[in-house]
Amino acid sequence: MARPYRARRWRWAGADPALALGLAESLGISPVLAQVLVARGYADPEAAREFLDPRRDRLLDPLQMKDMDRAVGLIRERVAARQPVLVYGDYDVDGLVGTAVLVTVLRRLGVPVEYYIPNRFTEGYGLNRSALDRARAAGFDFILTVDTGISAVAEAAAARELGITLVITDHHEPGPMLPAAAAVVNPKRPDCPYPFKGLSGAGVAFKLAQALLGPGDPLLDELLDMVALATVADLVPLVGENRILVREGLARLEAAPRPGLAALKRVAGLGEDRPVTAWHLAFALGPRVNALGRMGDARVGVELFLTEDPDRALEIARRLDRENQARQQVEQRILQEAMAQLAAQPPEDRAYAAVLAGEGWHHGVVGIVASRVVEATYRPAVLLAIEGDEARGSARSIPGFHIYRALCECRDLLEKFGGHAMAAGMTLKARNVPALRERLNRLVREWLSEEDLVPALPVDGLVPGDQITPELVAELARLEPYGLGNPGPRLVTRGELLEGRAVGDGTHLKFRLRTGGQVLDGIGFGLAAPGAPGAALPPAPVPVQVAFTPEINRWNGTERLQLNVTDLQVPGPAEGLEEYALLTLPRLLAWDPLAGVEAAADPGPLPRWVPLAEAQAAGAADREVAAGTEPGLSESMPAQPGPALAQDPSLAETDPDPEAAAPDPAAGEPDPAAGPGAPGAAGAEDGLFEAIARLGAGGRVLVLVASPWAMLPVAGALRPLLTPAGGQVCLWWPGESCPGGGAEEPGVVVTTWGQPLPEAAFAAAVALHPPYHLAQAAALARAVRPGGPVCRAWEPHHWALLERTLAWPYPGRPELVEVFRLLRAAGGARSLAEWADLWAARGREPLGPWNRLRIWAAVRIFEELGLAAGLDADRIALTPAASGIHGKMNLSDSPRYRRGTVGRMFLGRCRDALCGAPGPWPAARAPA
Repeated sequence: MARPYRARRWRWAGADPALALGLAESLGISPVLAQVLVARGYADPEAAREFLDPRRDRLLDPLQMKDMDRAVGLIRERVAARQPVLVYGDYDVDGLVGTAVLVTVLRRLGVPVEYYIPNRFTEGYGLNRSALDRARAAGFDFILTVDTGISAVAEAAAARELGITLVITDHHEPGPMLPAAAAVVNPKRPDCPYPFKGLSGAGVAFKLAQALLGPGDPLLDELLDMVALATVADLVPLVGENRILVREGLARLEAAPRPGLAALKRVAGLGEDRPVTAWHLAFALGPRVNALGRMGDARVGVELFLTEDPDRALEIARRLDRENQARQQVEQRILQEAMAQLAAQPPEDRAYAAVLAGEGWHHGVVGIVASRVVEATYRPAVLLAIEGDEARGSARSIPGFHIYRALCECRDLLEKFGGHAMAAGMTLKARNVPALRERLNRLVREWLSEEDLVPALPVDGLVPGDQITPELVAELARLEPYGLGNPGPRLVTRGELLEGRAVGDGTHLKFRLRTGGQVLDGIGFGLAAPGAPGAALPPAPVPVQVAFTPEINRWNGTERLQLNVTDLQVPGPAEGLEEYALLTLPRLLAWDPLAGVEAAADPGPLPRWVPLAEAQAAGAADREVAAGTEPGLSESMPAQPGPALAQDPSLAETDPDPEAAAPDPAAGEPDPAAGPGAPGAAGAEDGLFEAIARLGAGGRVLVLVASPWAMLPVAGALRPLLTPAGGQVCLWWPGESCPGGGAEEPGVVVTTWGQPLPEAAFAAAVALHPPYHLAQAAALARAVRPGGPVCRAWEPHHWALLERTLAWPYPGRPELVEVFRLLRAAGGARSLAEWADLWAARGREPLGPWNRLRIWAAVRIFEELGLAAGLDADRIALTPAASGIHGKMNLSDSPRYRRGTVGRMFLGRCRDALCGAPGPWPAARAPA
C-alpha cells in the first residue's frame, strides 16, 4: 500500500548563530555541523566533542547502578558453588539479545545455565506464576531476568514463597512499588544514581556483564554486535552510552559478526561489501528477529545468537526470514481490512482518532498495523483483535497526545491497560469498543489543536547551496548512528527546480536543483504522490526550498552528490523561517550590551536567583500550559527521526506490557533538544521551556538572552507551549519600546541584555544567558514586581558566549586587525552588504546580519581613528591615512574601543561575582 503524502509544518530548531560559530571555531568543524549540534543541545564544546567521539572508554562504571553490586555478589556465589541459573527473558529483540548476553557470560564463568522465553499468546508478557512453578520443579532456585520484572510485584513474592532467589534486570518504568527481589537492577529506579537512564534491556544486561567480567575482558567486544541490534530495535534514544554501544557494535558487525548475525545479514541481502547502518538494524535485521515472538515461539531466537555453527545459524536465519514474510503478509491483510473499515465509518467516528477492531486479526501484529494507520492518518490509532467477547490490542499515538493518559480517562471501559506517551496495550470487552472510539475522538478533539494534527517536520539548519559538498556529507556522518533521539540531520536550502519527473511506482520525484552556483540531483520519496508538492509542478525553473539530507548516491561504480529530500515548498517561506527576516540590520545596530553601565558604580541590590522549580512552587505550577496537560507535569516528546532512520516512535514494533505500571511522564526517553549543553538541562525535572511557559501562564515573564540573534530560537521554542493556553510570546527588539501589558497578563517577553528595563513590569524573569554587567542584574531585580522570582538558567559555557557576542558590537584588537586587512585588501568604496559578502568569501564565517554588525562596529572605530569614512552613505572606504598604517594602531584613541575594553573588564567581574558563590544557584554578592 503506497504511503499517502501529508502536508507538514516545517519546524526549525533555530540554533543560536553565535553559539554555532563559537562551537565551529572551538572544534574545528563546519558551521553547518555546528548548527546541527547546537540545535540538538550540544552547544558546550566538551559535550559536543564527546558526542562526536563516542569512545569505549567513556562507558560508565556499571557499579554506579543501584543493586548492581548486590547482583554481582549473588551471581559470583553461584559461580563459586557451580550452582545453576535460569535466565528469564522476553520475546522481542531486546529480551532475546539480553538473554543471549547473560547466557554467554555465565557459560564463560562456568555456571550451569538455561534460559526461558515466555510465549506471547499462551503466557503473555513478563514473569508468570506458572513459569516460576515449572522452573522450581526443574530444580532452579535462582532466576535472573532480562528486559522484564520491574512490575512483577506479585510474582516476586511468589518466587520468594517457592524458595527462588530472584535477580531482576530491566529498563522499563517502575511502578509505585518495586518487586521484593534479591536485587533489582534498573537505571530508572527512583533511587538509582546511574547518570544514563536510556539503556535498553540488553544494554542493562551488558552493564551486568561488564561488572562481572571487568572492563577489559575481550568477551565484551564479542557481545557488542547483538547489543547494538537490540539497542536500535528497541527504540531507545541513540545518545549517551547507547550511542557508544551502537557505534562499537556496528564496527563489530562489519568486521567479525557472530555466526547468527552473519547469517541474518545474508538472508536480509546485506552483502559483505555493503556497510551496515543503524537503519539496517531497525528495518532489515530487527523485524526478522521480532517476527518470531509475533508469530509463535521466540525461543529459537536466543539460539541464533548463541550458536557457533554457521550452518545451524543459517538454518535459523532462514526460518526467521520465513516468519517475517508471513508476518508481512498478515500485516498487509489486516492493514487493508483496517483501512477499509476506517473509510466506512461515519466522519465523526474517525475525525480525531481511529479505533478499529476485527475478528481473526493476529494479536501479535496489530501493534505494527496501528503504526501504519497512524502513518496514513496522523491520528492516534487503536487496533483490537476480537476473540469471543474480549478485545485485545495495541495503541499508537502522535506527538502531543499522551495515549496512556488518554486510556486513564477510559479506564471504566477497560479490563487492563498499560503503556506510555506514544504506545499502549489494552484488553476490554468487545461491547465497549464503540464507547472507546467515541471517548478517544472526544479526548483528541479537546486536548489537541488543529495545528497539532498536522505533522511537524523538524529542521536543523539553513544551508547556502554552495556549502552542500561531498565533504559536508562526510562531516555530517560524524553524527551517526542515527535513530530515536539522534535523527539524521535535516537541512534547508533554497534554489530553482530545473526539471522534475515521477519515477519508481509514480509516487517518487526525481529532479535537479540549481542552488549556490551548482546543479544537484535530488530524490524525494513520495513527493510525486497525489496531493504532494511534486505532483503538479509549474514549468521549470521553479523557485523552491527543500528540506533534505545530503548523501552520496553510489550506482554502477560511480558516486554522485544527491539531496534526499523529505519535503519541498513551491514557493513560499518555510514555517518559522520567515521570522528570521525580523533580524534586521537596524535592530542589530541598535543593540548595545553595555548600555547603562557607565553610571553603575553601585549597581544596587542584586536578585536572589532561584531555580525554576522553586519559582513554580511559589504559585505558578498549578496553572496549565495547554489543554490536556496535567498541572506540574512535563511532557517531552522525542523528535521524529530524520530521513536516515525515518521511523516515528509510534512505529515501534515492541508492544508495551498491558499490565505495566504507569510510567513517570517526566522520565523515560530524554528530549533530544535538552541534551548536554542545553540551557538549564542539568538538574531540572521539567524541561526548561516548559517551565518558563508555566511561569508565563501565571503572569508576564521577562526572558533575557545574550544577543538579538538568540531571541528568535527562544521565542520559537516557547510559542507552541504558550499559545494554546492563550499566552503571547513577544519579541522586544533593541531600539524599540517594551511591548505593553500588565504584569498579571499571561505571556512572555523575550529580549536581550542592554535594554532599559521598566521597574516592576513583570511577574517573573528568567535569565537564559548571564548579564554583561552587575548593573544589568540589579536592573533585572527591579524589573520584577516585589516577591516575583528571578530565575537563572545559564550554563558555565555561556560566559564564553558572552565574550564572543560582545566582540560583535565592540570588537577587540584581533577582530579589528582582521577587518582592517579585509578593507585594505579589497580597496575602494563598497556598501556594508558588499563588505559582508567579501568577509564571507574569505571563509571567516557564513554570511549573516551578525557579520555586518561586526564590520559596522569596526568601521565606527576606524572612523574615530580617522582611518575610514563614508559609513553614513552606506559606502565604506579607508581614508588616505590608513595607507600609512604598517605597525600597531593606537586603538585606545577610539572611545568605542575603550568602552569595549572596559566592558570586557566589567564582564569578568560580573562572572566572578555571580559564579563565586557555592551551589548551582549562586546567592547575590557585591561586586569586587
